[in-house]
This record gives sequence, C-alpha cells and structure tokens, in this order.
Amino acid sequence: MAAPADPLDEIEYSKPETVGFYTRNGMPYMHENMLHYYISESPFFDWGTKNGTEVQLSSTDPQRQQLLHDRREFERHLAAANGVEYAFVEGETMEFNAEGEVAKGGMWVLRKQDRQKGVGPKGKDELATLGTYYLMGEKMHQAPAVGDVLSAKLTAASTAMAKLFERAAELPRWSAAEGHTYLAGSTKAAAGLSASLGGTPERSRQNSVTGDTALLRSGSVEPITSAVPGSKADEDRLANALLRSSMASFRAHGTEYSDENPLLGEPGHFTFSSSTAAVKKRKAEEEAAAQAAAKEKEARANSRAATPPAEISPFAVKKQPSPPAVMSEAKAGKADRERREKRDGKLRRRKSRHGGAPTPGGVATPAAMTG
Repeated sequence: MAAPADPLDEIEYSKPETVGFYTRNGMPYMHENMLHYYISESPFFDWGTKNGTEVQLSSTDPQRQQLLHDRREFERHLAAANGVEYAFVEGETMEFNAEGEVAKGGMWVLRKQDRQKGVGPKGKDELATLGTYYLMGEKMHQAPAVGDVLSAKLTAASTAMAKLFERAAELPRWSAAEGHTYLAGSTKAAAGLSASLGGTPERSRQNSVTGDTALLRSGSVEPITSAVPGSKADEDRLANALLRSSMASFRAHGTEYSDENPLLGEPGHFTFSSSTAAVKKRKAEEEAAAQAAAKEKEARANSRAATPPAEISPFAVKKQPSPPAVMSEAKAGKADRERREKRDGKLRRRKSRHGGAPTPGGVATPAAMTG
C-alpha cells in the first residue's frame, strides 16, 4: 500500500531544468514572463482553472503560447471571463548587481481566486481567494491556512506540555529522611547513612554465636542483606528503618508541638499567628514562670530538710480528760436559795409597779411608780 501523500502546505517545489531552458534561450533568471508556465508544472497547479485551459491550448496555438509568456497581457486575458484563475498579486523580477548578488526582487506572491464579473459593489468584479502561494527564487511553497497554523501551534504546545507533565511526574520523591523532594538525594550520603544505621549491629555481632537473632526476633533491627551501597535494596532498607523510627517518635511525642509561632492560612497565603514581639514576650513569661516554679520547689525542699519530723515515743500515754465535778448537797442548797431569792425579788418589784393609780390613758405616771 502506497504511503499517503504529504499535505500541499508541507511541499517545496523546484524545477531547475525548466529554469535552465529559459535562461539558455536568453530570458533572465526567473523572469516574470516565464512564471505562468513554471507554476503549471508544480503539484499545486489545478488544470481545471482558466490557466490550465490556456496552457493546454498554447501547445497547439502559437499565438496563445506567445500570450502565455507575457504575464501582464495573460492576466488581463484571464480577468475578462468568469471562473477560477491564478494571478500574481505582488512581486518583481529578480535583479543582480555587478558581483552577481541579488540586488532586489525575486519574491512573488501568487493567488488562486474565483472571479465573478460585475456582481460586486458598483458593478466591480467579486474575487474569492481560494489559496495563496509564494515563490522565493525558484522555490515555490503553498501558504498554510490560518486554521492549520493555529492547529499546528496548539498541537506543538500540547505535545510540549504532555512531555513536561510526564517528566515532572518522575521528579517527586518521598523518603522518611527527607520527606517530599523533587530531586534524588546524593547516593554517597545515602550509602553513608545506611552504613551508620545498618552496619553497626552487623559488625558488633558478626563474631558472636547467635549473631543478630535476638534483635531480629524483637524487630528492632531489620535483616542485613548483601546490598551494594547506594543500590535500590539498600535505599529501601534505609527507608524502612527510618520510617520505623519516625513512627516510634510520633507515638511518643505525637501530641507535642514546638512551634513558637505557628502558621495560619493555606499554601500561598500563609501568615504568622502572632508577631515577633508577642512571641518573645510569651517566651519570657514562660521562662519566668518556670524559674519561679523551680525556686518554689527548691524552697519547699530546703524547708522540709531543715525541720525534721518530730519523733513519737511508743510508750507515750494519751492524757484522758478529767470527769466533771460532782455537786455536793451544800452547794446544791445554796444554789436553790439564790434562785428563790432572785425570783421573789422579781415578784416584789412587779407588785410595787402595779400598785399605783392608773392614768386616764391606762399608762402609769412616774409619781405612781415611785409612790
């Protein structure tokens, strides 16, 4: 099966044989009068256009062949009828200086257009562009469509982004020692750390009878494999050991936080929860409180040491309270007489108070109380 043809906007056309034929017959290099015949042999040429019809007729008609080799007259002849045509809309013939270098010209713009006579504004011809081509010297190219240019640019950008994402996906690494990183750590550093963590138990117990059996049974040390320093197996063993150590630290100190000034917010918008002055003040107060507590504890310890506890004799007898005194008969009689005399005196004072004549208001006067 034949391979598909390349798109026309990716083809470069050049035919030195045709150019050499004209230059050998006295026509300057890439003169404008040879351009219409030159483009008729390119893969961009459409033989169904008015140009194609005129080129075919010129092979048997000398007058049409002469018209074909006069660019301006040929294009005026094509503009007299409706239909699709090729016309050069810009450019000039290439000219050389005395040193044989191009002095000017050599760039031509060719347009494929559909002409409709007298249908435009004020009876002018209406032209619809169907394609654009350009010649640089003897090399001819088709100008790509704007949509093709944008599609190619977007495809190139998306391809580059896809490669970037694929490459970036391989960069992030995680290890118990360094956390999340984007570049691989030093192999020598990893090998040295591996030797410091895993090599010591092996060297210290390699000559013993039981070896590392006890440590392996307890799970405190991972089995030492014959891994090359810096190899994948060595890195995995180191990572597992560090992960186990990290988890042990987390279980022991998981609820303790040492941030003096923790961050608030989200990535890209972090802020400190306190100012530097507030952090220093809080730290000074905590230190002062800690010093005061230490001094108070020390003072209590010193006072406790200066006053030893009193010794309690095992033979000490607890003093019993004395029983209440027993009242004698003489004391009881004396107390009864005193109570009777006191009661009789109160009765006499009451009788003498009520003996006076009452006043009309029913209240005794001072004279009656004293009489």
